Amino acid sequence: MTTSLDNLKDFTIGQMMTEGHLEQCRFSHRLVEILAKATRNENLEISREFAEFDDDGDFFMSMDSEHVPVTQWCEIEDCNEPYYWSILMFRDPYDNSSRVVGLRSDGSANFYLVKII
Repeated sequence: MTTSLDNLKDFTIGQMMTEGHLEQCRFSHRLVEILAKATRNENLEISREFAEFDDDGDFFMSMDSEHVPVTQWCEIEDCNEPYYWSILMFRDPYDNSSRVVGLRSDGSANFYLVKII
């Protein structure tokens, strides 16, 4: 599998609207804070902040908890598979801006975040 940004840059809006897998998620505010700080990450460096994130393994929040709605797109159904990019789309609860972030892991469970918008 490739470890470059090339396949992330190849995704199109049309592809995201007609192919792949869309899922509605509920993320904790702590997780969204990390995602919102993503940079362009042109050198594809490991996200230390994401790697150190510990929310008891519960990225998805229960229905009655405070959460941030996130739409996740992936080219395959299991968005958590290593080497596949997930595109996370959400409204930043702190400044109300739209955010689009690429997320993927490698075979060693290192996570990479890339700011798209």
